[in-house]
Amino acid sequence: MLSISALWVLFLVISGNYVPPADGYVTWPAPEGFDWIFRPTEGVFLTWPLFVATGILLWYFARQQLSPSRSLSLHLAGIIALGLLFRVIFLPHISGDYMWYVQTWVGHIRDSGMGGFITSGADYNVPYLYTLWLIARFPIPDLGLIKLASVLGDALLAVTGAAIVMHIVRQQANAANQPASNLPGIIAFAILWLLPTFILNSSYWAQSDSIYVAFCALALLFAMKHRPILCVLAASIAFSFKLQTVFFLPMLLVFLFTRKIKLRHLLIFPVFQVLVVVPALLARIPAGHLFGVYFRQMGVRAQVLTMDAPTALAILEHLTSNLYVPVIRLVFIGITFLFTFLALAIAFVQRNILVENDYALALTAMVFAILIPFFLPQMHDRYFYMAEFFAIVVAAVSISRWYLPALVTLASMVSYITYLQNFGMRGILFNRPMHIAAIGMGIALIIAIIFWLKQIFPEFGYVSDVITDHEDDRVSLSGERPISVTAGPAA
Repeated sequence: MLSISALWVLFLVISGNYVPPADGYVTWPAPEGFDWIFRPTEGVFLTWPLFVATGILLWYFARQQLSPSRSLSLHLAGIIALGLLFRVIFLPHISGDYMWYVQTWVGHIRDSGMGGFITSGADYNVPYLYTLWLIARFPIPDLGLIKLASVLGDALLAVTGAAIVMHIVRQQANAANQPASNLPGIIAFAILWLLPTFILNSSYWAQSDSIYVAFCALALLFAMKHRPILCVLAASIAFSFKLQTVFFLPMLLVFLFTRKIKLRHLLIFPVFQVLVVVPALLARIPAGHLFGVYFRQMGVRAQVLTMDAPTALAILEHLTSNLYVPVIRLVFIGITFLFTFLALAIAFVQRNILVENDYALALTAMVFAILIPFFLPQMHDRYFYMAEFFAIVVAAVSISRWYLPALVTLASMVSYITYLQNFGMRGILFNRPMHIAAIGMGIALIIAIIFWLKQIFPEFGYVSDVITDHEDDRVSLSGERPISVTAGPAA
């Protein structure tokens, strides 16, 4: 546990030292005596001791066996307060994306109502634009409310991640007739709430990735709890917010294989996509404009292989002539579909294991969340957000897999820094930071696939990873004996 905590401290210190300098400005005066916090130079130096404090806090939790009698509420309050402190510090910062896009969108929507959905040139789907429409009606700085929506997504994501972890731990503990530890859930919540990339995404960058990933996480949780309607509804909401939900959509087929949902429940998905645009249709927004938003997004920068994302194409981008870009795009789209189909075929063949083993189900979601964006072209720097989430969930259950979220998050952090700072790291990582990050993400994908295959194939020596001993080269959070989960009934 000490080595795991040390790695997180190291990661957080490195991340803190490379927090992006301000490329914007504050929208309201900083509190008297604290304006230095928001100046680029001093602000950067302030962040790394806070990240060190986070690492120390995680190390402390790793040494505890928390229970209500040991001031669980006090520990949770400390985690929440530290996460809020980070977010408050970054709250006044205006990122380039906000300054160039979102601020303009809100202005058009404030002046024209829902008609501003067209005049603003906004390329988001209507649920996010409805959010901006509501924000435009309040006499409060837009930036604060936009970031507040994303921070609420952070909170929902952290709580849902902890709930998934505790569900898996209880399932495995019940199978062995042993008490379940609440420590894995606390660790999951702490890391998800305090992860630098998640904090930067919402409170610094003013992005909304936490919202759609939170609903994907809810879809997985509801599937595990056999709530099919809520499961598909959550996935539908996620897709209505972000096209990147496609990284999770293969899980709906896995849920179908494992009888978590039925075919009729999938009808909720298209029905919801139609219902969600009804208010905009009533405001006389053309249906073609509303339903074509994701097609327009896919057409942006079609000659670019990757947009600062640590993908397989990041290495090829500097080695390939623009003349070959369309061919390479088609080849890698084909590779993505092929590997996704193979993963679904494996899940179908081993569906009996997935029926009763929800940890294997979480591993399956993690594989898709890394695999699909790793091979697809035109991926952005933030598109491994979901992969980070599921990797952390998997590692919180089986702590010996700490290096998997570390690899994914470090690779993702490089892409964040490359975009937000737009400097500096190129002299550190052999002038090709994204190449190194892409290799790291590729290694993470290979490790994730190996973990997944070992979990769902008994002939690979399948043993539950939730509570194991050192002889199996895995570590227990609670020190209890291994648990084996029998396969579910035949489909």
